[in-house]
Order: sequence, then C-alpha cells, then structure tokens
Amino acid sequence: MAPNVAVSSRATETLSPHEDTAAKVRALMREVRQMVEAQSENVGDRFPDEARAIHYREVEQRAIRGTASADEVRSMLDEGIAIVPLPDLPEEAN
Repeated sequence: MAPNVAVSSRATETLSPHEDTAAKVRALMREVRQMVEAQSENVGDRFPDEARAIHYREVEQRAIRGTASADEVRSMLDEGIAIVPLPDLPEEAN
C-alpha cells in the first residue's frame, strides 16, 4: 500500500545546487539512453556473440545493444572488443 504523502511548499522552492546537478545528470543520461536505443539494434542476450561477430568482421558492422554477464563483459574487453555499459536510470529500478 502506498503511503499518503503530503505535498509541501518545497515543490515550489528552487533546487539546491546538488539536487539541480543530479537532475541535470539524470536528464542527460535519459537523453543518451534514448539516442542509443533509437540508433541501435537490440540483440538481447545474443549481445556477446553479435559483438564478437562484428569485431572479427564476420558480419556487417552496425550499432547493437543487449545484455551480457559480468564474465562475458570481461571476456569481450580482454579480446579488445569496445563496449560501453548503458546504465539503468533511477526510475527503471522501481
């Protein structure tokens, strides 16, 4: 059950520098994530295999995204495959 939270006058106050910076960082992360999602193919859990195939030029180069375990990530990095983690946004944790 959700608690009943009273709205305070804080909603009309300005944000502290820390809160303002955090809000800007979240907005930037959201924008980057949307750009990546719009410009890449989601290959899901096939990501390690697809990334290797692209790296070793077995398939045409393209932008992909997907999931990989920590061991798979370490292995790809050891092979010199350039990958970048896409962090989860705070609102995705709920």
